This record gives sequence, structure tokens and C-alpha cells, in this order.
Amino acid sequence: MYGQWFPWLVLLDAAWVANRVSRIFPTDDALHDLRDAEWNAYIIFCPAYDNALELLRGEYLAAIERIGSGSDDRGYLANPDEHLAQHLMTFYWRGRLSLEDPTGLLRRFYETADDALRAHALSLAGRSLQNTPGQLSHKVAERLKTLWTLRLEAALTDDSSSYVEEMAAFGWWFTSAKFDDGWSMSQLKQVLTVTSEVEADHLVVERLAALATASPLDSVACLSSLMGRGPTWRFHSWHEHPRTILAAALGGRDERARQAAIGLIIPAYKRTFRIIAAPIKR
Repeated sequence: MYGQWFPWLVLLDAAWVANRVSRIFPTDDALHDLRDAEWNAYIIFCPAYDNALELLRGEYLAAIERIGSGSDDRGYLANPDEHLAQHLMTFYWRGRLSLEDPTGLLRRFYETADDALRAHALSLAGRSLQNTPGQLSHKVAERLKTLWTLRLEAALTDDSSSYVEEMAAFGWWFTSAKFDDGWSMSQLKQVLTVTSEVEADHLVVERLAALATASPLDSVACLSSLMGRGPTWRFHSWHEHPRTILAAALGGRDERARQAAIGLIIPAYKRTFRIIAAPIKR
């Protein structure tokens, strides 16, 4: 109960809570089950409140250090680590956390979290972008672009196989249309050097179709990367958007885009023919 209703206790009497944080979330190893129960109730049931962050920075850091150590048999309603990532992304979005602090919560999170959890964090941010009406403020847009740039640099300079899921989460960022078209396209092209399995791929292809007239070569290049690997069944969810992209390239004035479209159509046709003909031969 103390964990689940912690923000309301802060609202009622912040000074009283501040003097009792160490009792509500005890550090004694003998009481770790109680601490876990209280913390997990807080992190799962409570949204990210700024006034709670000021009192719980130490607890957030301790939770980051415990990432991946939770037992799977506790019967929690949700994954505490994923909700921790959600809180951190929310605080960063609001400007309450900084990436510049070498000992800060976000830096430690990215040093500790695995690919799947980092992907969850970026995916949450991307879905929030999707659900945000209107344009982002300049500060928020630049803050998010800074986060993404650092994550992409990590993937491109480190072992990229450890960043496949995280990079795939950019699909939500790209489809949100909250950033400059040129920047978004350039980032997607780099993502597709790491993985062709982007999240919300049907929405990604839909946006590529919308950008195809203005950026035919890049749109075809991204479509080609998306089609290069992965199961063929997912192509059906793309509807007419690949046709729109290719038609824009074939009918435009960019000869490189036209040749790229032709170079994609012919192998794709042969691949589809083989798939259709295989049962006939048997």
C-alpha cells in the first residue's frame, strides 16, 4: 500500500515522506522482499510524477542496478523493469533527467539494460510521439533527437547485433512524422544497415509512400532493405504502398531512383514466382 499510494503520500505531506523513504523502501537485505513488493507496486501502478522523482532518485538508481534480477514467479501484473524504463523516458521527455550527467539515471540505465529493455524504452517514446497531437515543442524535439542520436551512435560503433531490437524501435519514431522528413529518412536508412525488422513496418512503408515523390531514391532504398530479409507474409500488410513507392520512382525524373526501382522489381518478381511455382512443381 505504501508503494502503490506513494505519490499521494507525497502530495499530502512531502516532508513526512522524505524522512521515511528509507523505511518505506528498506535497504536491509533481510527486508528485500518487502522492499521489492513496495517498489514494484509503486513502479507498476503509479505514473511518473516529478515530485516523487525528487524523493526517489536513490531508489530509481537502486532499481536500475537490479534490472534483470527479478524472479519470474512473483505473479506481478506487469514487468517492473519495463515500467522503470517508462518512468525514465517520461522524465527525460519532460527534461527532468539529463544524458549529460555521467553518473545520472539514464546513463546507468543504458549501461545496464539489455537490447530488449532498451528497445522497450525507445518504443514507448515512439508510441508517445504517435499519440501526441500537433507539433512537438522545439526543446522536446531536440531532446529526443539527442537521445536517438546517442543510441544510434552506440549501435554503429559497438557490436550492432546487440542493438537490433533497439534500432527496430525507430519505426515508431519514423511513422510519427514529428521530425523533419530529411532527418527521419536519413536515420531510417542507418537503422536499416543494422536490421530490416523495424517495428510498425506497415506504417513505415505507408510513410515511405507519402515521401516517395519528394525522396524517390531514398524511399526505394529503404523499401529494398525492408524487403531484403524477413518473412514474406508481412508484405501483405503493406497493401498498395510498395506500388506507390515504385511508381513514384519509375515516373519521376531521378534516373538513379528509376534504376533502383527496376532493380528491386525484377528480383522481387522472380522471388514471388518461385514461391507460387513451388507447390505446382510438387
